[in-house]
Amino acid sequence: MDPGYFRIFIFLFFGFSLVFLMLWGLGGLAAAFVLSLAMTPLIMLITIKIGGVAGKLFTGVNREWDPEELLAIEFNKVRSALGHKRYDEGLRRINQILLANPDHPEALYLKARIVWQGFQNHGSAVSCLNRILTAADR
Repeated sequence: MDPGYFRIFIFLFFGFSLVFLMLWGLGGLAAAFVLSLAMTPLIMLITIKIGGVAGKLFTGVNREWDPEELLAIEFNKVRSALGHKRYDEGLRRINQILLANPDHPEALYLKARIVWQGFQNHGSAVSCLNRILTAADR
């Protein structure tokens, strides 16, 4: 387990335990258990919202996203849209990627799949595939 996540887990565990013990002292065991469970989603929401800050505090890491990682995330979003047959969304996302990287082979391949499967635009799909081949020849 990553040390940063372990520290966050320990923080949440002791935070939950402290709330549980305080409520137990005020209203008994059953009330403490029910109220602690009711408060857990709130504690989780707060942790998620400040997770980036907490991660930096606990790990000391101030990490920037690598452009390749961001591109991989965008490709996953396109593949997800393609898998769920949301072709308009996939085409919009892949066109944004191609604006920044016009000859990216994976982006061109995904665009060919989208226009072939989603829009039956075979000419555009073949054009994308031809662009991959001509870029490979260079």
